[in-house]
Amino acid sequence: NSFINNNPEPRTPIYPRRNQNDPSYTLPESQLRSALYIPPSSNSTGAPILFVPGTGSFGGINFSPNLLKLISLDPSLGQPYVLNIPRAMLDNIQNNVEYIAYAINYISSLTGSAQISVIGWSQGNLATQWVLKYWPSARSQTKQLISFSPDFHGTAVVNLVDLPGPGPLALPPAILQQRRDSDFIKTLRQGGGDSAYVPTTTIYSALFDEIVQPQAGIIASAYLRDSRGVGVSNNEIQSVCGPTPAGAFGTHESVLFNGLGVALALDALKTGGPADPGRLNLGKVCQDAIYPGLDLEDVLVTEGLIPLAGANILEDLDQGLLVEPEIRAYA
Repeated sequence: NSFINNNPEPRTPIYPRRNQNDPSYTLPESQLRSALYIPPSSNSTGAPILFVPGTGSFGGINFSPNLLKLISLDPSLGQPYVLNIPRAMLDNIQNNVEYIAYAINYISSLTGSAQISVIGWSQGNLATQWVLKYWPSARSQTKQLISFSPDFHGTAVVNLVDLPGPGPLALPPAILQQRRDSDFIKTLRQGGGDSAYVPTTTIYSALFDEIVQPQAGIIASAYLRDSRGVGVSNNEIQSVCGPTPAGAFGTHESVLFNGLGVALALDALKTGGPADPGRLNLGKVCQDAIYPGLDLEDVLVTEGLIPLAGANILEDLDQGLLVEPEIRAYA
C-alpha cells in the first residue's frame, strides 16, 4: 500500500505530457511515479495489468485478497502494477487522474507495450474514464478497462451525508465530485463521455450496492454506452445469474470475489475484452458465491474495504471542502 516507491525513470520522456494533445501534469513527476507499486516478481514481458483502487482505498489492500491473489496463482493472466494514490483517492479526482494517466504511459515506456489492461473498483473506473477521455496518449496505450462497481454517473448515496446539523459538512473533494449531479460528472458525461473509449467490461450489482445507486437497468451508474463501437459488456450480476449464489446478492465490494464477477474479469483478460457471459459455463459459475481459489479470509478482508474506506474518509475530513473543486481548463 506504499505510495513512496523507488521506480526507475521512464525509458522515453512522458512528462510534462507525452502527447501534444494531453493536458500537462500539475503534480511533480517524482510524486506521480512513486505512487506505482511494481511487484518484485513482475516480468516486463508479460501483459501489463494496472490496478486502480476505489474511494478511501489503496490499490494493495483493495485487490490483494481477490484479483491480485488469483493472478499470482496464474501469472499467464498478466503482470500486475498497483496504484497507491496519496489520500486514498479522496483528493480532487482531477489530481487522482494524473496518477492513472502517468502510470499508463510509464508502464508503456517501461515495457514497450501498448496493450495495458486496467482493472478498477468504484471511483477507480470513473477516474480512468476521465483519463481515457482527456489523455489521448493513455487511451492509445490502453487495451481494455475492466470495471467493478463503477459509478460513471456518480451516486445518489452521497446525498445521505447531508445530515441535519449546525452547518454544512466539509467533505473530501472526491466525495463531492461523485454526487450524481456534480460538475465533475456532468463534464465527464458530456461530449460522449458516457460511452466507452476502449473495450470495456462493467461488473456490478443492482441490489445491495450500499455505495452506488441507482445500479439497475440502463439507468445504472455502471452502465456504459458504446457509441464508438469499441465493444462494451455491461453485466448486472442479477440479470446474468438470476436467483443463484452468485446472482442473488451482491454488495459494492463483494463483486470483487463473486464467482461471476471474477470469471468475467478473467475472461476479459484472456480474450482481450470485453468479457462475454456466453463464453462462460454459467451453470457452474453462477453457483459460486466465492470464486474458486479464494477463501473465507479473502472474503473478510475484501468486505473490510468499506469500513476501512469510512475510517479513511473520517480521517480526511480536516481537509474537506464545502463545494467541489472547479473543473480545470483542459476539460
